[in-house]
Amino acid sequence: REEFHISCDPHGGGARTIHPLVRRAGQRSQIVGPDAEGYGLNFLIDGVKDQEPSGAVYRVDFTWSEDKKSISWAPVRAPLDAELAIVGQGYKHRYSLSGTWLRSGEVQDMVAEDDAYRAQFRIGVRSQEEFYIVADGSRHHLIYPEFPQTRESGQVLGPDADRGERSWLVRGQVHQVVEVTLRFTDGRIFVQAVPRTT
Repeated sequence: REEFHISCDPHGGGARTIHPLVRRAGQRSQIVGPDAEGYGLNFLIDGVKDQEPSGAVYRVDFTWSEDKKSISWAPVRAPLDAELAIVGQGYKHRYSLSGTWLRSGEVQDMVAEDDAYRAQFRIGVRSQEEFYIVADGSRHHLIYPEFPQTRESGQVLGPDADRGERSWLVRGQVHQVVEVTLRFTDGRIFVQAVPRTT
């Protein structure tokens, strides 16, 4: 899943954007702008819904006539048109943990290793910690479990801003190290939290 808007700022500052009126909008949503009112209002390309593999390339077509703006997108089938610019091809997403061992508003960066992102933390004096994952430093792009205080693997939701109170819960001995692994496979998200034994 990827979200985007169209920037009219030649320096990429985002001060003037063309965007939908709602978050995570589809192709038929009303389009407004350019203006500075589009924070958090993006179009959503949902590769999972389209049953596309991770890394699929989409073509986005934007039309602005006298009376209407319209946008559409679709997966591009091989071979790729040499004239198409693949925007964001080199972009690397960032993932961070937000958890009860951190101060409010702080995050702990995850490190990209092979086909996954990893981070470790120590369990505190309550013998348990809760966490969720923040994508690209945005509170609008949270990754979290289906239920509050989830202790087992299960459905992973997001990235979106609909987390509520849902987080993963890890119990263990005080100062025990927990390793969190985040993986993406065929458009699905997998999160594993494993307490390490000494």
